[in-house]
Amino acid sequence: MSERTPSHPATTYSNEPRTSVRAAHGGHHHLADSLDVAAFYVIVLVVAMRPLLSETYYSGLESVSRQSASLGDPTPATTAWLDFAFWAAAVAAAVGALLQRRRWHLTGIEIGAGILLVAAVISTLAASNKRLAINGSANWLTALALVMLMANLCRDRMRIGLLLAALGASGLASMARCTMQVKADFADTRQHYEKTKTDFWAKQGVPLDDPRVELYERRLRAGEASGFFALSNTQGAWLSLAGFSILGLRGLVIRKRWPANGLLVVALATFAMIWWTGSKGAMIAATIGLVAWVVLTRVQDDLRSRWRLALAGGWLCVAGLVCATITYGAATGRLPTDSLRFRWNYWQVARQIITDHVATGVGALNFDSAYLARKPIQYPEEIRDPHNFVLAVLAQWGLLGGVGLVFVLVGASIVSGRIWGRREPTDGPPPMYDPLVRLQWIVAIAIGFFILRVWLMRGWLGDTSGSAYVFFDLGLYGLTWIVGFAGLRWLARGGWTGDLDCCQVACLAGVLAFLLHSLIDVAMLYPGTLMPFAAMAGILLVVGPAGRKLGAATVGGAGPAAIAVVGTLALVVFTLVPVSRSNSLLSQARFLTPDPTQARRLYEQAAEVDPLDPTAPADLAGLLAASGDPADRAAALQAIGQATVRDPQQVGLYRMKAGLLEQSYRQTRSMADLIAAVGTARKVALMYPSSPDDHVMLGDLLVEVAAAEGGGESLGEAAIHYRTALDLDAARGPQEVRRWPPARRQLVETCLRRLQKPTTTRPAGDPTT
Repeated sequence: MSERTPSHPATTYSNEPRTSVRAAHGGHHHLADSLDVAAFYVIVLVVAMRPLLSETYYSGLESVSRQSASLGDPTPATTAWLDFAFWAAAVAAAVGALLQRRRWHLTGIEIGAGILLVAAVISTLAASNKRLAINGSANWLTALALVMLMANLCRDRMRIGLLLAALGASGLASMARCTMQVKADFADTRQHYEKTKTDFWAKQGVPLDDPRVELYERRLRAGEASGFFALSNTQGAWLSLAGFSILGLRGLVIRKRWPANGLLVVALATFAMIWWTGSKGAMIAATIGLVAWVVLTRVQDDLRSRWRLALAGGWLCVAGLVCATITYGAATGRLPTDSLRFRWNYWQVARQIITDHVATGVGALNFDSAYLARKPIQYPEEIRDPHNFVLAVLAQWGLLGGVGLVFVLVGASIVSGRIWGRREPTDGPPPMYDPLVRLQWIVAIAIGFFILRVWLMRGWLGDTSGSAYVFFDLGLYGLTWIVGFAGLRWLARGGWTGDLDCCQVACLAGVLAFLLHSLIDVAMLYPGTLMPFAAMAGILLVVGPAGRKLGAATVGGAGPAAIAVVGTLALVVFTLVPVSRSNSLLSQARFLTPDPTQARRLYEQAAEVDPLDPTAPADLAGLLAASGDPADRAAALQAIGQATVRDPQQVGLYRMKAGLLEQSYRQTRSMADLIAAVGTARKVALMYPSSPDDHVMLGDLLVEVAAAEGGGESLGEAAIHYRTALDLDAARGPQEVRRWPPARRQLVETCLRRLQKPTTTRPAGDPTT
């Protein structure tokens, strides 16, 4: 790398040149500065906190999750509030720019973001579960807005350093969490599970020979660190981003040997921690990113004058990699290694979904229902995402979403390439050397992090054990974050303006590694990885004071301010208010109300305040069904009917409805209930045709009908479904954990043989399940 002349060693650089306009509007200018600083402060806290949360878009709880759920766990309301904090900060930043008469730099993603917004609206209208579609779309569009905002807020090196130090500190806190998991938590969890195994599964109504037990135990035995995320692969992607953020800090002080070497050691330790996650994809992607970082750092000055050629070459490499993967997969019917073979299976089904829903998509986070309807039995896993962000956008937002994604990626790459290619050593954001200002930022962010962490964990403070957990979390992970943030920011003090290129090269390598990993995994599905990625991408689009010379297009501040206000209002109306109110009532019903009557009232209120979410009526149906009272059973059927109206493609809701109808028939002997149960079970079999258990459920109900009617055509149909179930199970691989145990298969075969004897009818109340 060539030597560059340092900028003038002034103590402090202002973010904007002094002008007569600013002098004439001193009061407005001070207000604008305050809004701008507050916006950046809030965003740094929110972005840094998200990798340390287990955020979810889903308000429902699966059976295993329900056993360990707590009032203090994050809910979709947590995500909505954090997104609201971002949009409020965006309004403050845009209004500040408007008051300062400062023009807004365009990033190249604006057209693509607009197209994606339209695609999101269309796909949501067509989605089965519109609540999930709105939750996912709102968060993903917020990530795009974050890219644009960070490109405009990070106008000096201090802000870039603060943001990267905050991300790096979150990486260090995640490392502490992984260490605790590997060294202590996993062993304690396994020991506790072995002691309570029988009771644990009995509470869920799951027999010990059920495949779900083996799958759960495999995850326990794997011992793969997942940090604050649900999946170890996602944790691997996040540690990669954190490592590159620390390398970005190193780029700011590349000429200061000792601090640069210290930051390099910390970054390499962060990358090494990926090994404990067991994520091969994250390790490979991080390695490729590191190679790209080393190469680009050495040759960037030589490529600067040929930035268009370098950009075209990068896109050709991507196109070549995609074509090679598709060609290999099409020729062999699979990809190498079991992990990639599973991905290829997902992509084949995703291709069918895209073809069938090319105009609208299935809606954000509605992929799983469409996947089950098309999944062959040979594909063992039931998934919520195709494990490829391009296919995820196409499947969920349709062809228009794919067009928008292309505009985003191409537009951002062109703008970032132009900025990098035309920059001179003095064109970067000015440095901020004032030690007092730096100390004030460090203290303020540390205090803000502590307060935000306590607020997010307030649900745990209701009892002694919960308070002890909060104290432990703050004492270990919170303290690690604060010390790590202060230490990283201290190491990255000083530097020269021209070193921005070295910082952005590290961020570019991190962005590329994350995108590469997202081609085979679900890292973009989670806000905890998506938001740091968006913030790092924003750094690539930062334009210094010489913006016009760098070819950076600008617009007036009125447009961004209007968009920020509209975005905030839309988030409040469609997400924040209904989701926060509904989830608050759900949490009270689940964790704070032992009285069933009061819980019922809370579930009903939750269903009323959010008319799109099927969770409250589904939980209410489960509560009422457990009482055994005929009136409650009728109310349960009404509640599950409401849930299916809100999510008509969710197979689990229809399974529950069929079970309730069968239970009602067994107690009332009403043929109407039994016939309705059969009709519902038929719908289940159509929604998930490759599920052997669902075919058996339908066969059992048809036998019930025959027993009640004294024979009939339903026996022939039952035999067809038993045979289908046996054939489907036989098509599973010999090592497939979901393959039926011999006793289960023998039971179904016995039922089938009975049906093949003309004189034999099966007594009512003797199902196979």
